[in-house]
Amino acid sequence: MADGKTFNPSDLAYTLNAFEYSKTSTTINATVTDNSDATVRYLNADKTKEYLNGVVDLVTGNNVVVIEVTAQDGSSQDYTITIPRNKNNNAKVSNVKVFNTIAPYDDTKEAYVIEVENSVSSLTPSDVVITPEDTNATVTKKTGTINLSTKNVNEFDFEVLPENQESADKKEYKILITRKQSTDNTLKKVSVTADSRTYECTAFNNYACTIEVPAETTNYTLSAETNNSEATISTIHGDGVGNYAMGGADDSEQTKTIFVVSETGIEQSYAITIKRGKSSNADLKNIKIILGDYNEFKRKESNRNNNTNMFRNNTH
Repeated sequence: MADGKTFNPSDLAYTLNAFEYSKTSTTINATVTDNSDATVRYLNADKTKEYLNGVVDLVTGNNVVVIEVTAQDGSSQDYTITIPRNKNNNAKVSNVKVFNTIAPYDDTKEAYVIEVENSVSSLTPSDVVITPEDTNATVTKKTGTINLSTKNVNEFDFEVLPENQESADKKEYKILITRKQSTDNTLKKVSVTADSRTYECTAFNNYACTIEVPAETTNYTLSAETNNSEATISTIHGDGVGNYAMGGADDSEQTKTIFVVSETGIEQSYAITIKRGKSSNADLKNIKIILGDYNEFKRKESNRNNNTNMFRNNTH
């Protein structure tokens, strides 16, 4: 008997040494005794399936084959052979998809790599689909939801445990995800703070806007907020943000240039005009009444009286 087992007609059950996983089938050939004219059939354990010509397709685990021997008089005897087949130790991966896009394996980085658009800001385990070579292997995702950074490479880890459940055959993998940097170099709003009050501009026309401040404004603080958190306000080009002073009537309107720099380094200039409004103040500061000289007043009064007397004399 094959596999080092010794056959004894009185022994009705045999168990072979385990076959490797790569062994997918085997052939059993039972020989009847001379001149017996007995017939042989090869059946599965519950005799619902016959293995023609003794060819048995092996599954992992135990494969039970019943050899049914029928004598010429119709009596029969069953021999049972158990053929173990080792479970798969394959922990390899067929492919990895991130956001429905296949991530290729990079041998130099020993990882699956993929680049995503800047608009993708986070990744959840459900966004990652891992297909093992062996469908009976178990995939475990070891990383939860992560916020994707544009500054660093983001790592997602998983492991594959083969069908045989042997930890020694388990393999660990990683996915390296690069998020593209933003090209957004736009402003969300510009603010001017004067006399503890803040005035904002959120609508820009051709990268320009005008902010009106009170007529009495002499100092103000200019600040700006970008739409993308990774964009910056240039401190090299333009006027930039900060504190500014306004002079007299000839300095009632100022235009400051702000340069917004995207994460990728692209600049965009904005022209911000700060304009003092018209004054609504109709109050008098003070009133002065200037009186004439009293002696001069008396002279004028005396002349008027003399002229009156002359007029009376002439009438007589």
